Amino acid sequence: MNMKREIKFRGKRKDNGQWIYGGFCKSKDNYFICDERPETIVNLEIDSKTLGQRVGIKDNDWIDIYEGDIVKADFGMEKMNGNGKVEWSDNGGYWKFISTKPHKLPSLLHRAFNIEIIGNIHDNPELLEQ
Repeated sequence: MNMKREIKFRGKRKDNGQWIYGGFCKSKDNYFICDERPETIVNLEIDSKTLGQRVGIKDNDWIDIYEGDIVKADFGMEKMNGNGKVEWSDNGGYWKFISTKPHKLPSLLHRAFNIEIIGNIHDNPELLEQ
């Protein structure tokens, strides 16, 4: 079985604020998404604060989840159901769900089911202020 793991990033273009997806590269203090088109490869500069990696999990509608997304998720017995943001854990080496509920510890995103993307931290920060 030949399984290829696609590593993909997204970011907001500096020139027009549109989200773009593709490979990531950096030059000094500038961040770029490498937009692969059929004829050529175009490097488009992005706002570094909006850079996010695809986590390798899809939501209920088969949409890729990215770092910085705000999702509604069900964790069953963990009683952490609700909204939260998706982050990478440098300490644990996993994608985590940070709940908007007070006093809840982060949970492993891959343990969630019924995941729905409801926004992201850049376009919809108010979704985390519940």
